[in-house]
Amino acid sequence: MLETSAALLLAHVLADYAFQTDWIVENKHRFKVLALHGAIVFAASWLALGLAPATLPLVAAVTLLHMATDAVKTRLGTGQLWSYLADQALHVAAVFALPAVFAAGWADGLWAGLLPPAAPAVMALAAGLLFATRAGGIAVQLLIAPLLARDWALRAQVNGGGIKGAGAVIGQMERGLAYASVLTGNVAGIAVLVAAKSILRFSDAQKSRKVAEYVIIGTMASVGWAVLTGIALRILVLGLLPGGIPGLLLP
Repeated sequence: MLETSAALLLAHVLADYAFQTDWIVENKHRFKVLALHGAIVFAASWLALGLAPATLPLVAAVTLLHMATDAVKTRLGTGQLWSYLADQALHVAAVFALPAVFAAGWADGLWAGLLPPAAPAVMALAAGLLFATRAGGIAVQLLIAPLLARDWALRAQVNGGGIKGAGAVIGQMERGLAYASVLTGNVAGIAVLVAAKSILRFSDAQKSRKVAEYVIIGTMASVGWAVLTGIALRILVLGLLPGGIPGLLLP
């Protein structure tokens, strides 16, 4: 069952963070656009499970629940951290709960016979990386957006100068490195990462206490998201491969 969940988890993060455009996010209140997103979820899920006809009921259930969750989120309020976290929590919960209800899963698909036994673990690791970097970026942005909205001076200081989009790229690299550090058991790497960023932003933080607090909140939220994702994926991978992955992840 964990193999099925790992495949569906990868399908979910691909559908939400690789194949979902800004246009889809902004227009998901329209049923046709929501249906388009649902079709992407369906295709990604069925492909991840190996295109077996027997898995179609499970794929359909995952898709319908995904669409229903997105529809409720759209109506209750988007652009807020609580709705984003609730939305993702429900999606992930469905990925792990629904396979227990349906008989067919990963073992019935094409990939189970063609790929090595470690394939679901690799899929889980890939899903975790995308969730740590892309999903984490959105969560951190939603967390700090109200801070910037309330203080135009802080917004001017944060957005003034620098390369456009560089902050987002730095954040993704930061979360990716923290995620890898947790998986490899290199906890010291996280401390080095936070220290390095603090040193690089020291001169900016010295100029304003608000900027310093903004940097601390953003960094702690970003690294914290990646660490929690890494811990969760470490547990999942060890559930799939109790012996771990030599050279990467050990019990």
